[in-house]
Amino acid sequence: MIDFWFNELGAKDWFRRDDEIDARITQRFRAVHSAAVRGELWSWRSAALGALAEIIVLDQAVGWRHWSWTVTIRLMRINL
Repeated sequence: MIDFWFNELGAKDWFRRDDEIDARITQRFRAVHSAAVRGELWSWRSAALGALAEIIVLDQAVGWRHWSWTVTIRLMRINL
């Protein structure tokens, strides 16, 4: 996710709506997002880049129009 977010995409892509980018993100990272929601990526949090990757996955992997942080937090079932 880090390589995709910072190398394949860039700042110009982060804050604009683009259905093609949303589709690419969803296709490539839906399974990773599901694992994150189930709490299976907790080990990523032991490193700063891993924690950042998990945040990006939870925020972006199923497209911002199809998900929300509220739903993500409810499904994660972790103590924040």
